Amino acid sequence: MWLFVAGLAILFISAAIAHIAIRWKLGDQGSWPPDMPGPPLILGLSTIVLLTSSVTMWKATRRTDCGSDGRAWVGATLFLGLAYAVTQTLAWLDWRPEVAEAIAPFPEARLALTGFYVLTGLHALHALGGLLSLVWVLVVVRPGDRHGLWPHATYWHFLDIAWIFVWLLLLLAR
Repeated sequence: MWLFVAGLAILFISAAIAHIAIRWKLGDQGSWPPDMPGPPLILGLSTIVLLTSSVTMWKATRRTDCGSDGRAWVGATLFLGLAYAVTQTLAWLDWRPEVAEAIAPFPEARLALTGFYVLTGLHALHALGGLLSLVWVLVVVRPGDRHGLWPHATYWHFLDIAWIFVWLLLLLAR
């Protein structure tokens, strides 16, 4: 699991570096809209929901480490993960028209926006994998099976860290 997470970290870092390089180059050329809207405020709520889901996953692992059934906490994590997916979708739908209007006079800026969609799309795809992983834990993993839960918990916590990284990048690169 650690090697998988390391590979994902390299993927996210590479996409972020590409996004930053393109954004920087466009800014130097004057091809970036001065009135580019910042990320939608709902992403703040989305971030809080995701961080809360990390707490519920931590509680699930603590219960399981004690030999108890942590599946109720895994269920809470799954619910929060679904809420995160909904808020992310709303953010994409809310932000897209504002950005389209801001970049209309700057066609080169579409390249940097591709970086935004690659970063957030990568995270969304991996979050979907995390949600499926949580369903697997609820259906297949035996209650109290620490070794059945920890890889899924590790992956879920990585997703939280990756999102914080992406969100901060979005806030700083506007």
